[in-house]
Amino acid sequence: MAQPVSETRPRFFMESAYDLLCARLSLSHRESQIVRHLFGNHKESHIADELGMSAHTLRTHVERLYRKLGVANRAALAIHLYESFLTLTCELDTPLDPVCSRYAAGTCPFRN
Repeated sequence: MAQPVSETRPRFFMESAYDLLCARLSLSHRESQIVRHLFGNHKESHIADELGMSAHTLRTHVERLYRKLGVANRAALAIHLYESFLTLTCELDTPLDPVCSRYAAGTCPFRN
C-alpha cells in the first residue's frame, strides 16, 4: 500500500510554504496536490493512483498546469517553484523566514 504523500516526498518546503506558494501561483486545490506530487518526484502512475484518477486525466492536468505556469517540464516547474519561493521569502509581510543570512543587513542578493 502506498504511503501518504507527506511521508514519501522530500521536504523541500514546509507545508505552510507550500500553501503560500500555491496561493501566490493561484493554483486550485487539485493543481496544488499535483504540484506537491510532481515536486516529490513521484511517477505519473503513482500520482494518478494516489489522486484517484486515470493516468490520461493526470497528464491532461499536468499539461494545463505547465501551460498555466509557463513551464515545459518538471525541471522547469521545480525552478519556477524555487524562484517563487525565494521571492516570497523576500517580501516584507511574509511569514516565511528569509533564506539568506544577509537579508536583515539589507545585502541579500535576492532582496528587491
